[in-house]
Amino acid sequence: MSVTVVISLLIAAAATLFVQRARAAELQQIATAAAADAVAAADADEFLQELTIVRTVGFQSVDAARSSRQIVVTHVRQEKQAERERIRRAEARAAAAAQQTATDPVANGGSADSAPRESGGLVIGDSVSLGAESCLAPLGYNVDSEVGRQFSVGLDHLRVHAADGLPDSVVIHLGTNGPFTLDGFRQVMELTGSQRRVVWVTIALPPRSQYSFVDSLNEMIRSQASEYGNVRIADFAAASDEHPEWMASDGIHIGGSGCTGFAQVVDDAVTRP
Repeated sequence: MSVTVVISLLIAAAATLFVQRARAAELQQIATAAAADAVAAADADEFLQELTIVRTVGFQSVDAARSSRQIVVTHVRQEKQAERERIRRAEARAAAAAQQTATDPVANGGSADSAPRESGGLVIGDSVSLGAESCLAPLGYNVDSEVGRQFSVGLDHLRVHAADGLPDSVVIHLGTNGPFTLDGFRQVMELTGSQRRVVWVTIALPPRSQYSFVDSLNEMIRSQASEYGNVRIADFAAASDEHPEWMASDGIHIGGSGCTGFAQVVDDAVTRP
């Protein structure tokens, strides 16, 4: 083999080796770039996931804020409506009192009890009257009510209040969670006495079999009320029939407008001559 051939072979081998090393370097660069792209993509996915979470939480916070604001707005409107109603009633009572003073019913053989009475008093009740506390309190009512209260428990609470001294007006709203007897009615009247206004609130319940007692209970309340000169009926059962929008979806408790409605029915009975 000649020297020329050997040199040519060596040159070819060197060229081949150079090409292989260049290809290997190129492949290494490609692999490195692919790895970097993968890391960047992973970082981008993680960023997008975090961004999605932040946006979702942000939207939920905005919704919660809007909901809270709506609750506050609704409450303020109810308070303003109750305040306007209180002012209207006060003005009406003042006008009626002025008219009574002009005619002087006592001097002419009438009764002092024929004059309008003041708002306010003690309310003994269950979850329905508890739902109207925010509308009753501005009118001067002390609401002693709780969820699920039975008549016997309410009677015990009335005994405690009676021992401390009862106000001029006492409102009883018991029977939503079960009926009570004529004896129970009479016990209330014994505790309250004959010198103060006692208002019995009729019970509003949906027409279901488990509440079949409500008609006879309300009939007993109405009939017994006529036996006492100091008793008035706040006929919430009849009023709620005329205003179904007062009631919550369960047909038992009161909704937003029911707060004002319940308070109006009670206060009408309390202030009635």
